Amino acid sequence: MKPSARPWMEALETLRAAGILRALDVHLMESLARTHGVDAAASPEGALALALASRAVGEQHVCLDLSALALSWLTALRSADADEFEPVALPPELESWCEPIAAGAAGPETFAGWQPLLGAPGENKPFILDGARLYLRCMYEYERGVAERLRDLAQSETGEPTAACERELASRLDDEDQRRAARMTLTRRLTIVTGGPGTGKTHVAAHILSLLACLPPPAGGALRVRLAAPTGKAAARLDDSIRQARAATGGAESMSAIVEPAGTLDRLLGCRPHSREVRYHAANPLPADVVIVDEASMLDLPMAARLLAAIGPRTRLVLLGDVRQLASVKPGSVLAEICESRVLAPCVARLTVSRRFPPESAVARLSDAIHLAGGTADAESAWQLALRAASPSSPFSLQPSAFSLQSSVFSLPSSAFSASIMNGFDGLLAATTPEQAFRALAAFRVLCALRRGPCGVEAVNVLIEQLLARAEAHPLRPRGEFYSHRVVMVTRNDYATRLFNGDVGIVLPAEPSQPAGELAVFFQPEAAAAEGASYRKLPCRLLPEHETAFAMTVHKAQGSEFDRVLVLLPDRDTPVLTRELLYTAITRTRRELELWCSREVFLRAVTRRVQRFTGLRSLLDATVRL
Repeated sequence: MKPSARPWMEALETLRAAGILRALDVHLMESLARTHGVDAAASPEGALALALASRAVGEQHVCLDLSALALSWLTALRSADADEFEPVALPPELESWCEPIAAGAAGPETFAGWQPLLGAPGENKPFILDGARLYLRCMYEYERGVAERLRDLAQSETGEPTAACERELASRLDDEDQRRAARMTLTRRLTIVTGGPGTGKTHVAAHILSLLACLPPPAGGALRVRLAAPTGKAAARLDDSIRQARAATGGAESMSAIVEPAGTLDRLLGCRPHSREVRYHAANPLPADVVIVDEASMLDLPMAARLLAAIGPRTRLVLLGDVRQLASVKPGSVLAEICESRVLAPCVARLTVSRRFPPESAVARLSDAIHLAGGTADAESAWQLALRAASPSSPFSLQPSAFSLQSSVFSLPSSAFSASIMNGFDGLLAATTPEQAFRALAAFRVLCALRRGPCGVEAVNVLIEQLLARAEAHPLRPRGEFYSHRVVMVTRNDYATRLFNGDVGIVLPAEPSQPAGELAVFFQPEAAAAEGASYRKLPCRLLPEHETAFAMTVHKAQGSEFDRVLVLLPDRDTPVLTRELLYTAITRTRRELELWCSREVFLRAVTRRVQRFTGLRSLLDATVRL
């Protein structure tokens, strides 16, 4: 075999063939090397490190931590979805490439020949090396911009609340943590309210809206408040929660004229389809006095950078979220880094008392045990707790045997699983109106850890269709792409129909009086719609890219609540299974939880944490001003 004229390119192709690098990463390196005049004899180790920095962003990291570069991390990389089970075969020479990089934290010899592409902070190069952290330049600039704006906001105080505000606080909130969170918004431009399900984050936000009326009005007149969330579903839920909480607290009328309906962050910032341009930015800040963002755990670094850049010089920013939940599906873990920062500690209010789950309930104790688990012994204690809590009379049940839907077993799931599915979706199948259907769908949902594989949503949705087709009273009739009572989820933003990734619809007869007539897809009213608005009806042929959603991934369920949840973990370990995923899954329930998993899979999930390479907290807590 003729030796390659560019050894570094041969090394990259080897890793691409092994599934460690994507074709995108290799193409990026080849293109940059050509346009920047990189020598053919440049270091293979340098090419590997730079290509892995690109690959890391595809794995939701902000940068590549060279000191953490190890075979274990590379083994977890996948050329396709990270939830596939097949192990990656590592080339034998990989260890000899990785060890010098990690051991020397990438000294000059590592990047010999790559100087045209690699620069220090402040240089105009495609890659930036800051200590042991290697960035794509755009990610470095996002991270630095977020750190600068957060520190500026944290250091900007607005004065102490008036005596009238304090009296209003005391009369409205009897929980000291909630009072502290509300008071913080009156005295600071940055407030982060974090807490688990049912701790009252949106309840506090509703009171904040009324309490802000105690402050002197801005020069322009009425206070302008904007509500937003990362997804349309989360925005609609925020809008509903705020409206219900304010109605219950008597604040529904006094400020309704100045609080705009909740929307997505894309809509808030005026993002343009297929473009990085936004309407609101540093030179044209948001016309708002207060911006409240819910589900901030889903906030990725690029979106956080755009949001913070658009915050005006006098605007208050309130972030609400559960730091224990899964981070964004895009690069960064912004909320976690913020909540762990020493510099931002005075801006963080933690709510600890859950009104949804009593402290002695199985879900409350299990979620706390999962979150606090520090190792295998703690994970085993959590498993034993789950075993003790599960009983026929309890709202929590556990199927501790390995749940397998493989091959021949796939078509014949256990009677217990079949019964759960039949019972859970019985109300949906019996529904004759959109209102009845959505109410039934909110009562039960199946959550899976994976997309693919025998326990992934793709296979489980097919299985659920087969099971519901056997229902006695109201059998499902899954024929063709669209059939009555099919649950669908939009998978791509479509501005023409105003449907966005994650929106859930139900296929029903277009006219309830004609059950055998034309079908349509119904969606709940938009967050901006008036109270009592009718369900949105869309012809099936106009539905954007979508998928069946009787079962959905835990990631897609983030920000949702259901009366009863069936959580299905795979029958073997996979890198996707983490403590955060399991915590997020079991806390989607309001009342009942059914957990299907084996002891081995449960233990591995609880002892594995989501770890993302990022330098945000280090930048925030740096002693030298950015």
